[in-house]
Amino acid sequence: MLETERLVLRRWEDGDASDLYEYAKDPDVGPIAGWPPHQSIEESREVIKNAFTGREAYAVCLKTDGKAIGAIELKLNGYTDMTDRDDNCLTSGVWKTEEWKTRKAQVSAFQVLSFGNPEADTLLIQMVDDHDLEVIENEVSYIEKLSGGQCFDLKAIRVKNWNDDLSPWPAPAVFGNEEFGGGAKETLEFVLGKIVPTPEEIKSRGIKRVFIGGYSLAALFALWAGYQTNAFDGIASASPSAWFPQFIEYMRENEIHTEAVYLSLGDREERTRNPVMSKVGAAIREANNLLATSGVDCELEWNKGNHFKDPDLRTAKAFAWLMNR
Repeated sequence: MLETERLVLRRWEDGDASDLYEYAKDPDVGPIAGWPPHQSIEESREVIKNAFTGREAYAVCLKTDGKAIGAIELKLNGYTDMTDRDDNCLTSGVWKTEEWKTRKAQVSAFQVLSFGNPEADTLLIQMVDDHDLEVIENEVSYIEKLSGGQCFDLKAIRVKNWNDDLSPWPAPAVFGNEEFGGGAKETLEFVLGKIVPTPEEIKSRGIKRVFIGGYSLAALFALWAGYQTNAFDGIASASPSAWFPQFIEYMRENEIHTEAVYLSLGDREERTRNPVMSKVGAAIREANNLLATSGVDCELEWNKGNHFKDPDLRTAKAFAWLMNR
């Protein structure tokens, strides 16, 4: 048996038949893998007995409750019951759970709002929630003023679940009871696939710069996105949730793929009584040092007040700094 933080790989058991059937009956699961949907629990039980019996065939199970959510098999110099290729290979599959389907629906339902000039050669991308949208017009006005009247196209992408859609990996709740779901990867896939222009679009539309930014957890998402892709010319990270568990460690071990990063924090943000969030001051200082020593053009600005003071102005200052470079 093999274990990871969230999963267990173990041999298939007869009692897994109901778990297998729950997903194998779904017409969206089996056919794309080359087998028809199962018609009964008994059919799934027969598959376990007759197909999932290879020497290195395992059930992929959730560590929390032991539920089988996938199958994996290693083949060494020969055939397996899951593949007919005659060479060394690893075959695997994780079935589409309800959580996956919910995540897919959330990603496909992002609302994109446009501000500024859609013909501008500067594209700004910002993840927002309802609170951000309440002051987004103020932010746009601030950007125009602080950038010296430069034209820009701001795409504000409204997320449905702030803690899930913007967190880079799962983490325990820091305030209240809402944990972080780790859905940033899917969110970034949406941004890259639907918002960031293709090379052909950049050429035809004359786009010269693409910046991504945001406030709070959206600012952390923007900073994290800079480590995933070189699609962004700069990161506008205003009062980011730099306290997020293991994020500074992640920055130490990875290389960012952008040339400029703006960071900011309120001078009272680290005075919170929350033991996790109180680390934000030390975290933002180290983040700035890491970026500066890696050769990135980085600016760290300290604003007056706590985390909730002037988010529209702080975000505008972040974007304007990038635009004015």
